[in-house]
Amino acid sequence: MSKHLIRLTRERRGFPRHLSQHVGGFVIARKRLSRPVPIENAAMKDCCVIQWDKDDIDMLKFLKVDVLALGMLSAIRCVLEFVALQGGGIPDFGVSHILRREDKAVYEMCCRADTVGVF
Repeated sequence: MSKHLIRLTRERRGFPRHLSQHVGGFVIARKRLSRPVPIENAAMKDCCVIQWDKDDIDMLKFLKVDVLALGMLSAIRCVLEFVALQGGGIPDFGVSHILRREDKAVYEMCCRADTVGVF
C-alpha cells in the first residue's frame, strides 16, 4: 500500500493544488474558443470556465484579460467615502488627494519593476 501511495504522490508532484476561477478574467480568440479548449459551466450563474491555465493561454498567444482586485477596488471606495464623511475639510475626497498624478517616486519604482504588493 505505501509503495502505491508514494508512486501516486510522485506522479502528482507539480500538478495544480486546486482549481479556481478568475472572476474578472476572460480570453479572446479569433475563432470559437470551444474548438481548441473544453469549456464548462461555472458555479456562478451565466459564467463558464476553460480547461487551460494562464500559462497554457500565454504559450498559445491567446489574448487574456485580467480585471484584478475587484474586492480591493470596493474597499478603496469605502475608505474614500468614510474619509469624506468624516469631514477633514476636503470636499469630494478622492484618490487624487492621496497620490499626485505625476509622482516621480512611483514611476521610478515601476521602472525598477519593484511592484510586488502594489495595487
